[in-house]
Amino acid sequence: MTDEILTARVAVPQSKTDPDAVRFEEIPLPPRDMWEGMGIPAPIDKTLPPVATEPAISKRPRKALRFTAGEFSKIVPLQFPFEDDELGAVSQLTVSRLTVGEVGELLDQRTGGEVDNFDIYARMTGMPAEVLRGLMDVDGEEVTRVCFDFLPPMFRGATSDPSLPPTNGET
Repeated sequence: MTDEILTARVAVPQSKTDPDAVRFEEIPLPPRDMWEGMGIPAPIDKTLPPVATEPAISKRPRKALRFTAGEFSKIVPLQFPFEDDELGAVSQLTVSRLTVGEVGELLDQRTGGEVDNFDIYARMTGMPAEVLRGLMDVDGEEVTRVCFDFLPPMFRGATSDPSLPPTNGET
């Protein structure tokens, strides 16, 4: 048994009236050896790519802000819901914008090779990149479109035309 501390990323509501007003926090989970006594089956041991998880401790402190305007996240309902051994039943994905600090951490995690957009989308959705790559074409296209609209301009590359208005309603 290792001494790893497992965490879960949870959405903490920030408003009683706006379901999109959430702040994400990491919370510690009980050790794996305690899960059986709690009626929770032990998970299948899996290795996720590092971009799909939040770093344990940021090297650069940042303050959690309560944004009062703009589209922070968007729910994408799937036309082809799926089941996965680790994720369970998935019928929708939530795409969230990245903060400047999250973009910086994503850039810090690069290991020589360039991060592809699905690694970035994994960070935005909380889903592993390989799961996003496994979506059916229409769902993958919609998730990609929403994620692309939320990408910081530096990740959009030459395919983005700055003279065109974004499709997410911003001006």
